[in-house]
Amino acid sequence: MGNDFIDKAKNAVEGAIGEAKEFVGNLVDDKDLENEGKKDQAEAKVNDAAQNVKESAEDAVADAKGAVEDAKSAVADKVNDITK
Repeated sequence: MGNDFIDKAKNAVEGAIGEAKEFVGNLVDDKDLENEGKKDQAEAKVNDAAQNVKESAEDAVADAKGAVEDAKSAVADKVNDITK
């Protein structure tokens, strides 16, 4: 979970650097720097989206494991009720 926070922070920093590059490139009429800034921002957004998908998948797996455990427990309870 700690790495998730670090990855999100890195993405935010990369996006902010990209915004700065785009701004400065626009200011000094340097299209290469401006485009590099746009690329950095796009990469940060893609990385952030991928991180969100990863976290959602991890949550879904944890929920599924919990549901399986609940079902196993319910079946065990029913078997115990029947065998009493």
